[in-house]
Amino acid sequence: MEDIINLQRKIINLQIFFSIILAFIIIGAVMNFLVITNNGGRMPVLDSFKYVSETHFSYQDNSEIEFPQFSDKLALGRIIFSIGDLIMFLGLFFLIVFSILLIYYHWRLKKLYREWGI
Repeated sequence: MEDIINLQRKIINLQIFFSIILAFIIIGAVMNFLVITNNGGRMPVLDSFKYVSETHFSYQDNSEIEFPQFSDKLALGRIIFSIGDLIMFLGLFFLIVFSILLIYYHWRLKKLYREWGI
């Protein structure tokens, strides 16, 4: 019976984490939305990356744009991203991991219910 209670607690904890993770995803999306909507519908990219497209424009000085702290100024190899992107992607990663854990815990709980005849 103690195993069932522990699993139920783990499931409740994961559901709480889901709320926190969803908040991170929303915060990252809002950060991107703010910088894009306040800069003419395009994402500003730091000039040193030399990247311009229909959805991005280059800037040199933070005074040229609104919300420069949320612009694309981070790079990993050839991938350029913003802090909002990073927060969203980390949130999505943990959402997937915790979803897998939640499915596993529910499966174990059902198995224990059958064993106990509940």
